[in-house]
Amino acid sequence: MRKPGQVFNRVHVDDVVSGLFASMARPRPGAAYILCDDEPAPADVVMEGAARRLGLPMPPEIDLDDPSVSDAMRRFYLDSKRLSNAKAKAELGWRPKYPSWREGLEAMLSG
Repeated sequence: MRKPGQVFNRVHVDDVVSGLFASMARPRPGAAYILCDDEPAPADVVMEGAARRLGLPMPPEIDLDDPSVSDAMRRFYLDSKRLSNAKAKAELGWRPKYPSWREGLEAMLSG
């Protein structure tokens, strides 16, 4: 799926766990934190990078109007999902170990 201008944040499970522990170490009842990477990126950029890193061909592009695309997938691609982890960093001292999809992918491949 390629939709110009659209981005999503991602988060590695290890970063979610470290954020949970950071929150438990500095409890603030009622506070909510967004745990995400530092670099929102388009889905097609991540897919291209992963394919290149794995030495695989790019999967074919599918148009959002293609009948094989589910309604749920269409709804997902309606909006950009640019998030900020600034509050978690400021209040919890949390920093993602995997600040972008690249580090997260490398960790999964080398793990």
